[in-house]
Amino acid sequence: MRPVRSSLLFLSLLLSLNTAVASEPASTKRFGDYVIHYSPFNSTFVTPQVAKSYALTRDKRTGLVNIAVHYKGKPVKADIKGEAVNLLQQKEALTFRLIDEGEAVYYLAPFRFINEELLRFTVTVTPEQEDGGPMTVRFSRTFYEG
Repeated sequence: MRPVRSSLLFLSLLLSLNTAVASEPASTKRFGDYVIHYSPFNSTFVTPQVAKSYALTRDKRTGLVNIAVHYKGKPVKADIKGEAVNLLQQKEALTFRLIDEGEAVYYLAPFRFINEELLRFTVTVTPEQEDGGPMTVRFSRTFYEG
């Protein structure tokens, strides 16, 4: 039963991101053989069933950052730290939670925002593999209550 539920979460996240954020697709950053995929989005894009299954908060003022790390095309686990900063330089530490579905490994971190708020994210990724040093990704996004 677990693999089906996991696959449903992954598919739900992908579908919701593709339809709800069509003008802002998930982004990637390359570091040699490593690729970091990142996507911040409003938590209301996750279906109620998936949110309940994974104890995710769905709220019009809560967002999620999704981070996935690949090495030579395969998902890898990593230590991920990050923060979100608004235009007033108020910082919120991001606490990432591992979602391991075997074929898909990614991390989710919730954050709070107010309507029409621009947030700048800094995420540092350190893969568990010995040759993967810290890699930093910076991106920004404006969030709207949904």
